[in-house]
Amino acid sequence: MVSRVESMVSRVEPMKLDKFRLSNLIEISLYVVDSLVEDNGPKEYPVPTEEDYNNYISTPPTSPSPKKNEVHPKLVAEDEPKLEAEDEPNHDL
Repeated sequence: MVSRVESMVSRVEPMKLDKFRLSNLIEISLYVVDSLVEDNGPKEYPVPTEEDYNNYISTPPTSPSPKKNEVHPKLVAEDEPKLEAEDEPNHDL
């Protein structure tokens, strides 16, 4: 039986990469992935029910506080010059 590493090396072989480095890289990558799966286990996400959906629909989303959208007074230009027609950028180029 062909190992996972040998199988991946054979797929990348036409790219003329150094087989030794490539196989080491793949082996390390597989080790890291396998370790993460063992440490964290499979992810299970709850499936929403109809009741969850109805609660979501009936509850209005919270609005962000208006202060978050306010601009600091020092950042607002008081006398910002207006662009004249000849100063406007020409997008027709």
